[in-house]
Amino acid sequence: GRPRTNTQLPHFVSEFKDRHGQKRLRFRRTGWHTKYVHVRPGTAEFTEEYWRWRDFGKVTPGEGRILPGSFEALIVKFYSSHKWKNDIKDSTREQYRGQLERFRNKFGSLLVKEAEARHFQMIFESMGGTPTAANNLRKRMKQLMNFAIREGFRADNPVLATEPLKTPKGGFPDWSEEEIAQF
Repeated sequence: GRPRTNTQLPHFVSEFKDRHGQKRLRFRRTGWHTKYVHVRPGTAEFTEEYWRWRDFGKVTPGEGRILPGSFEALIVKFYSSHKWKNDIKDSTREQYRGQLERFRNKFGSLLVKEAEARHFQMIFESMGGTPTAANNLRKRMKQLMNFAIREGFRADNPVLATEPLKTPKGGFPDWSEEEIAQF
């Protein structure tokens, strides 16, 4: 890093002028909470606040937000996996992320180990208006549950016991001669 310009203050303490021209002190370090100090350096209160900040000021990303063992934790771990980063193309990853994030927003706080085949089947059937989307989600869940087994979140894959929804067959109807003539 760059050399310290003020050796009178402890490490990670800086003095600056605020927008009103008053001198202020703050504890500031990358990866730590910034704390503004209202006592002067050299006092017992300053030393106490400084050491409290040094002991408890470090930021742990995601701490307190993601429940261990939840679908949210599993999906976050899946995003950081080798398979996600290296084996899946960017365009495919974009599609998968959309499906996983929609699932995560609805069911992220639920525990992976408590999910049963009937729960997944109910989710897929609730998407009956869009059976192809339901079947795509089923594929992602199958993939995610296989990852959960490898990572120790659970011992089995309940999605394997679910049934895919029937999708309409036939595609688009052929145009008649009259419809073709219109264009």
